[in-house]
Amino acid sequence: MKALKPILCALAGAFLMLSCARGLVPSQVKSVEGHMIPIRAAQPRNPEDIAFLAPYKEALDKQMDQVIACAASRMEVIPRIPENKLSNFAVDMLFDLVQAQTSEKIDLALMNSGGLRAPIQVGEVRIRDIFNVFPFDNRLALVWVKGKDLRSCLPAYLKRPNGLSHAGLKIVFENGQAQ
Repeated sequence: MKALKPILCALAGAFLMLSCARGLVPSQVKSVEGHMIPIRAAQPRNPEDIAFLAPYKEALDKQMDQVIACAASRMEVIPRIPENKLSNFAVDMLFDLVQAQTSEKIDLALMNSGGLRAPIQVGEVRIRDIFNVFPFDNRLALVWVKGKDLRSCLPAYLKRPNGLSHAGLKIVFENGQAQ
């Protein structure tokens, strides 16, 4: 167990050096070695590792526990139903965020609802809660699409089980078909 700390430090150091290296090409790699280190839930925690990580955990917890909003009601993740309180809130928030950070006029925002992974509880909302709702390192993309192209692809998305959440778009159905 005592060997775990130097291994973690060596891996972190190697990652930092290699990720920052410029011009590294496969022909420069001489060898790659490794072995599996089993991780078990019942494995005892090493007090030295806990002590080593404590200052980082404390600093991260301080940032993650900052209150950024207050929710008047619970917003639940509802699989396969893209139009719900949480997905509508999320896509509206992203729409407003992009609109505020660009000089372009944003007409609409689309988001697949399958990426939302945790509810927002009533009361204080912390940065940690937002990371739980959006646990993936996704990026926003601003794209220009002609109206006719958007109209041609939307029906396929509307038929999918998870569908799309949207802001700035009104979808009218006639005889079960999007118009």
